[in-house]
Amino acid sequence: MTATADSHAYAELVKPDTNNATYIGWSDWDGDGDWLTDHYPLNKRDYYEYLDRNNQGLVNGHRMNYEYLTYRMNRDLAATLSDKLEMMPSQRRRAIESFTRLDLQHMGFPAEVVAFCVCAYTVHTDGKGRKCHPASKPNDSLFTEIREQSGISERQFAKVYGKVEHRIRAGKLESTNFDRYQTDDALQFNWRSTDAGADSGWL
Repeated sequence: MTATADSHAYAELVKPDTNNATYIGWSDWDGDGDWLTDHYPLNKRDYYEYLDRNNQGLVNGHRMNYEYLTYRMNRDLAATLSDKLEMMPSQRRRAIESFTRLDLQHMGFPAEVVAFCVCAYTVHTDGKGRKCHPASKPNDSLFTEIREQSGISERQFAKVYGKVEHRIRAGKLESTNFDRYQTDDALQFNWRSTDAGADSGWL
């Protein structure tokens, strides 16, 4: 078979397996810096970083999986905000799943505002006593503090909260789930805390 001028050595990223729980510990690599023979990438740390990103479904050769990258950015935004708002683990998982499955392009508001409203909706509807609805008086003090620090007005909060509530209740969520095993990058990088007896540099 003859290769055409626009052929590429790498298979296209169509449906990469992003649902894996394998982590290649390139950040802990402390061995020799470069390979002794011709190799690409020449630096070992760069090589193992590429393997990890390839394994995660982020890259294939020079091609980037932008859909998955966007998902991860949204997931990390919701996770960070959930931690700031001191949400319970079950609430955190629900908020991340809901936020990453919303079609943000049709929301008409910044992702940070939508993420905050998703967190508020998740906590308020959980029935654990924290009042986070825009009409609640008084509202949860921590949510109020974070909302004000984020520059979200009461009017904007009420408007976006209503949109979020409508979409989640109506089931208007995307079906794509890139992380059905619920793996978390923070947990992957903190592997020593869960396996203190393991040898370092586990490549």
